[in-house]
Amino acid sequence: HDGGVFVSACCAGNVVVWDANTMKAACRFDLPALASAALSPMSTGPTAAVCAVGTTDGACRLCDARSGACHSSLSHGRGPVSALAWHPSNDTLLTAGADGAAHL
Repeated sequence: HDGGVFVSACCAGNVVVWDANTMKAACRFDLPALASAALSPMSTGPTAAVCAVGTTDGACRLCDARSGACHSSLSHGRGPVSALAWHPSNDTLLTAGADGAAHL
């Protein structure tokens, strides 16, 4: 299911959830320690989007476009979280780090 949203991120720490129908930003997050970002496939629209953000300090933060806040922080390990991947049909998140470890 395509919720009509996508996410962009830059090394300056800006994460933007976009509404693909209007091509306007639905929500912005400022996370200075940003290393990677991934949008949940369970996101059903620009105001119901959940974005996982990997940080350079080994954490994974879950950001909610509905509230505009990052509610949860998951510890990955040592070093930056360099990659994130959501299961295509549920809320399982895989994190991979520069330390060579992967966690579900």
